[in-house]
Amino acid sequence: MPLPRPSSADPKKLYQWATQFVQAMETGKSIILPLALIDTQTLLAAAASVTFQVPQDFSHLFLIANQESSSGATGSCWRANGDSGTGYFWEEIDGIGAGVNAGGAASVTSARFSVAWGVGNPSASFTVFPAYRAPLLKRSLSVMTGYDGANLNTRVLGSLWQSTAPITSLTLLQDTGVNFVANSTFSLYGLR
Repeated sequence: MPLPRPSSADPKKLYQWATQFVQAMETGKSIILPLALIDTQTLLAAAASVTFQVPQDFSHLFLIANQESSSGATGSCWRANGDSGTGYFWEEIDGIGAGVNAGGAASVTSARFSVAWGVGNPSASFTVFPAYRAPLLKRSLSVMTGYDGANLNTRVLGSLWQSTAPITSLTLLQDTGVNFVANSTFSLYGLR
């Protein structure tokens, strides 16, 4: 089922498009995304970070990650343009087994886009960076499902980078300083 391309300037249409995408996934329908692959990086060995150079000819960015951390549960985070200052914020709501939790952080050096559960427990995430080059505050919305031992984990995150600069590079890292393990894969797509 082809999904119509959302307007690059209208956040409501982007939200509607993302909602249609999630509904198609939930019902098991085949979908065709009008996305262009920018780059895929599959780690051949453990690494502390992954960096993408971001072209400026798209309206929105989409990051699809399948990852594990080298030690226990840790937050998978992003930084834009090498900025390691304290201009990032994130909030999350998650369900683990029968429990529900919420959390977040303000004025931190990176913003979460997912959680990596440790060796043997891969997690997957689909992250949207809407209007990444528009002269607005940069925002990220992520929907993530993963596996934590015997429990399914479903998580929704929102994050913010307080800068009006367009995103020209995107660095992914763990918030506890551990590594992504070998075979973790990160794919960055653009939508015109």
